[in-house]
Amino acid sequence: MRMITLLIALSAAIVFVTSCKRQVIRGVVIAKGETEYAIEHIDKGVLPFEFRSVPRSFILYVKDSVKTHRVKVNKETFNHAIIGEQIRLKQQ
Repeated sequence: MRMITLLIALSAAIVFVTSCKRQVIRGVVIAKGETEYAIEHIDKGVLPFEFRSVPRSFILYVKDSVKTHRVKVNKETFNHAIIGEQIRLKQQ
């Protein structure tokens, strides 16, 4: 009984630690993109209408040796990134 409880606690701790790890992405910036601030209309079929604001977001497309990653970044990182240059980011 004690061994089973210890095994369950250990496996839960391993799952928790691995799920909290942020992935480090290293590669070349191949494209930059951004979405503008917008307001979406949500129609649930009842009045009054609901609206949802969609904040502005900045996206970098980073190509490594395996695949292309789409990474959301802040405005400062977006402005400093240069297409064709190496970059290292932590993805959340």
